[in-house]
Amino acid sequence: MYKLYLFRNQITARVLVSRTFRMSDKLLSQIGEHRPSLKLRGDHWVPFAILTGLPTLTAAKSLQSRLATPQENPSGKYRLPLPEVRPSPFEPKHPKAGRQDDPLKLRIVEREVVGEGERVRSLRGWREPEEVRRKMAELCRALVVVPELQALTTQTTTTTTTTNTTPPPNEKETESNPETRTPPTKEPLTLYVERPEWRTAAEEVDGLLWPSFVAHEKLRLVRNRYPDIPGFDLKRLDDVPLDVLRREAEAREAAEKEGNAQASAAQV
Repeated sequence: MYKLYLFRNQITARVLVSRTFRMSDKLLSQIGEHRPSLKLRGDHWVPFAILTGLPTLTAAKSLQSRLATPQENPSGKYRLPLPEVRPSPFEPKHPKAGRQDDPLKLRIVEREVVGEGERVRSLRGWREPEEVRRKMAELCRALVVVPELQALTTQTTTTTTTTNTTPPPNEKETESNPETRTPPTKEPLTLYVERPEWRTAAEEVDGLLWPSFVAHEKLRLVRNRYPDIPGFDLKRLDDVPLDVLRREAEAREAAEKEGNAQASAAQV
């Protein structure tokens, strides 16, 4: 079972796409911050969406290439938006005007007309990051385009009608090539999202529809960083190796076959 992680930066709200929970410094090329001296700080990046149940490594790589395109940043570093230009000290100010250059004394006011009077709100409402919304819309489009996932949907519809499945003729070739080998798991595609607003924004703002073969679940983060999902070891704080998942799936299938054989023998 392969996964795809979407991380957001808690300070700059930038987005990185990775196939593993442990990110490498090369992923900074997705946002134009690839420099030899620049290191990726894992404590600044938090997963906000995780796609699990990808059938092959080729499908995971295809999704990552569609979502994360390397960017060129001539400045070499992403900077936060600069504050407003300070007014000239020689211009007269109103005695009740606050200092705009001091963020601690800056008070953002929004007025709402309620009946005859006005209601003043001292703080703005929460707004979703623009890049997070854009990445969720790109993920919704990519799930329909990737051919490996389309083949998976046809397989799931045919396997529900038939009970007995036969192994493919090129089984030896798939076992020799780890990239094309499909793990023996029957888990469907599941998208874990931290906030439901980020999932519904693709439908409300961009007018898209999520594919029917994708299940949606709430993403629960332990200590606000580590995902509590199947295939992630909270003791090691890392992804469970694929070999362990394959052995568990094979043991599960063997137990199911034994149970079916015993049930059929008891009926006879």
